Amino acid sequence: MSIGEAPAGARDLAGLTVGQVSEQTRIRQGIIRDIEGDNFSACGGDFYARGHIRSIARAVGTDPGPLIEEYDSAHRPPGPEAPEDAAPARRRHRMRWW
Repeated sequence: MSIGEAPAGARDLAGLTVGQVSEQTRIRQGIIRDIEGDNFSACGGDFYARGHIRSIARAVGTDPGPLIEEYDSAHRPPGPEAPEDAAPARRRHRMRWW
């Protein structure tokens, strides 16, 4: 089952329309339809997509955790992960002259 199919199925089981979910979450109906079709381009980035998934899942009575994890694994850009014991980067402090 895809990321969008889970909340869509839960919405149907709850007897809710896209309009009702939109009213509860304040997310536009078009974005909800896109998410249910696994199209996240209208969300405005990963931060907003995760928030929309979380809000929609809660509105339809589904646990958002697994959906967020699945979204992250499918949409996280490839690259090296920072080691857990790595020291934090040092901040440069700007000197103020006054």
